[in-house]
Amino acid sequence: MLPGGRAARDRPPLCDPLLPDDASIVTSWQPILSGPLADEARAGVEALGRCLRRPSADEPLDPFLANGCAGLALFYAYYALDRETAGESAAAEEHAETALEFLSQAMEGFSTRSSASLYDGLLGPPWVVEHLKGRLLDADEEDANEDVDVFLTEILAESPRRQLQNFDLMQGIVGAGVYALERLPRPAAVEILERVVQELVARAVEVDGGVTWWTDPELLSPEAQAEVPRGCYNLGVPHGQPGMIAFLALADAAGVTGATRAFLDRAVAYLLQARIPGTADFPSWLEPGGAARSVARSAWCYGNPGIAATLRVAARAVGEAAWERLAVELALGSAARPIEQTGVRDASLCHGSAGLGHQYNRLYQATGEERLADAARYWFRRALDDRQEGESVAGFLTLGYRSDGQVDMVESPGFLSGAAGIGLTLLAAVSPVAPDWDRVLLISS
Repeated sequence: MLPGGRAARDRPPLCDPLLPDDASIVTSWQPILSGPLADEARAGVEALGRCLRRPSADEPLDPFLANGCAGLALFYAYYALDRETAGESAAAEEHAETALEFLSQAMEGFSTRSSASLYDGLLGPPWVVEHLKGRLLDADEEDANEDVDVFLTEILAESPRRQLQNFDLMQGIVGAGVYALERLPRPAAVEILERVVQELVARAVEVDGGVTWWTDPELLSPEAQAEVPRGCYNLGVPHGQPGMIAFLALADAAGVTGATRAFLDRAVAYLLQARIPGTADFPSWLEPGGAARSVARSAWCYGNPGIAATLRVAARAVGEAAWERLAVELALGSAARPIEQTGVRDASLCHGSAGLGHQYNRLYQATGEERLADAARYWFRRALDDRQEGESVAGFLTLGYRSDGQVDMVESPGFLSGAAGIGLTLLAAVSPVAPDWDRVLLISS
């Protein structure tokens, strides 16, 4: 049964896809690639478009956002919008239908897991549905997410710490808030946001003149547990402080009560004092009373690029110019980092070269800083150079776990750590369609 008690087959069907006659999809977003590099990026997207509609039968997709049907629906939806702006209506229709097929699979299957998380649980498919309203879906159709709102409101009112143990974007309560931001201005979304903000404030701890959030060791990955077995103050976007800051700023800009500007200032203060002494670099996490062990990788998930992108969002949301200047400074510093120090090993959105290209592209489009445009092109060049012709998933292998549990380059169609996410970043680099899907990463608003 779905949240609210109705079976999946009883939900209203997804509507027919919209075409741009019904929705404006062209914005001030400008393609960043041109010439042969743009041609290569387009070829990569076209190859992904052909192969991702036929995922491996040996490993059926889950319904969720991070690595399942919801993420593939997002890729094909934006591919359809891109092709319609290019005047290729037949291709747009084909990709729109594929997007709807994946989205229908996601909505039929997303209740099979009890987790209320955004990336690997039941909130991901509804977020994609909401995001595509007015883009690919008819905004006037019956609201397929009302049951989800009711279910989430009940969780937050009765037992948020049982259902959403962590506070974070990927697995926890901030993910519920990001879902609600997409649902504004509905009254249910406002109520969910208020409850999320209240819960975040209640879970915060005062440390060194700022506020932060503690992550228990059982909520960490095995790799992180090995480094910080007692737990930590996490400094990654999906699991820690930067995601909290961006979300709280967006909630404040939406008029949600519960966290004061002074509280947000203290959260930023803790983040900034967490930098490794004598540098502008951040570690992945801090232990209580302990020094940072090492500089984090360069990625969305951990390190300066993701922190810069989310801090820029927070700055715009609350009108704090000093934070935006700092965000640009952090981004430029990370862009100048020697390649061997970045930790980049694949092209994935989460922690790879295409993800870095997209973050620098997003920051460039927001600030006009040409050095960030150059950094974006460099990392897109790296992503395309790593493509291995003849391999599955259009030649894009990404870092993941093999069946024996070992980390290796694997075939993954997913959004966060696989080919669909790479495809979305390449589309954003060559298309005039703004990549608003990256709101789910908290790097745009």
